[in-house]
Amino acid sequence: MELVLISGNTRYMERLERYVRTSAWRDHIRIHRFTSVDQYRASDLALAENSKRVILAETVDQSAPIEGAWRLTSDRRQETDDRSVFMFQPASQIIEMMLRHASGQEAAPAGTPSFSAKGERESAKVVCVVSPFGGAGVTTIACALSRLMALRRGKVLYVQLSLYPEPFIAPEDAQYDLSRLIYMLTARPAEAEQNWRQYCGIHPPTGVYSIRLPAMRRDLRDVTAEHVAGLCELFRRIGFATIVFDLAAHWLDDLIEGRIPYDECWLVCPWKKRRLAKFPQVREFAGKRDVKLIVTSGRPFGYEDHMTEFRLADEALEIDAIVPWVPDSADSEDSLVTDERIDAIVSRLVRESIALKGGDAVG
Repeated sequence: MELVLISGNTRYMERLERYVRTSAWRDHIRIHRFTSVDQYRASDLALAENSKRVILAETVDQSAPIEGAWRLTSDRRQETDDRSVFMFQPASQIIEMMLRHASGQEAAPAGTPSFSAKGERESAKVVCVVSPFGGAGVTTIACALSRLMALRRGKVLYVQLSLYPEPFIAPEDAQYDLSRLIYMLTARPAEAEQNWRQYCGIHPPTGVYSIRLPAMRRDLRDVTAEHVAGLCELFRRIGFATIVFDLAAHWLDDLIEGRIPYDECWLVCPWKKRRLAKFPQVREFAGKRDVKLIVTSGRPFGYEDHMTEFRLADEALEIDAIVPWVPDSADSEDSLVTDERIDAIVSRLVRESIALKGGDAVG
């Protein structure tokens, strides 16, 4: 299928194209990107006939519409007809919709992956990303996981619970913050469930839902393991598919002792401190079946260099992934959104995850 994307939102187009390129859809779809309708109309592609071509356009001049084009919209309220597509739903749903259209509303071609709504009806999978060390890359990995799961499954919630959080994934339309939500969970839980959109909103560049953090950061010191468990129960009832907690080191005791519910824990360690000899409880925790050990490099080593050093060290713990060194960027938010090396590693971890079931088998 030839998929034509027409949008001035280059970040969104890169996000959708990267998903297709790194998933099982890559053998069935070829993507063409244009920033405007005029650019598309001036291209050779517009002149060539192709019955398998599908066009997704964010804006189309109604006086000179593109025949057969689907309209991309970033606002659910603008889905006024059957040919409107909400941009920030899981990419797997968009791709399957386009494949069915290209094949005449029939089933997708044999051998292509298929999206099942079953994952959305199941209880939300909770993934905790944590490290015993500050600056190990927990937020980078947690943000990447949230973005990739938002492409693969239904609603994904990202919650950052550090003492001094930097809101890299923040909602645009949440009226109240985390402190108010925790109060409502304690005092009037039924009302919190009914009005959850007042506390939780979508982050359009990623399609991830998140909770607005308090303006006074010291408020996060009052958050307890019981509150975290309450958040899990609330958003599971609402129907979220995945919940990703970005946790500071002080949550490790609660995780180890089972006070915070999780389906999988991603434990992140810097390369030089990966042996965890000074943390016997954490070392034992890292060996559990539902815990992935991820090592981050603090210098520009190659993967083979790391593995050679690892073999020589005769480390007993099995490392699930080595995240390469990534240079700092002046725009740290963009570096979290667009680094393909981290996305590729996190995608592999998702495919191998028993709890996440490979992101519902769509890459």
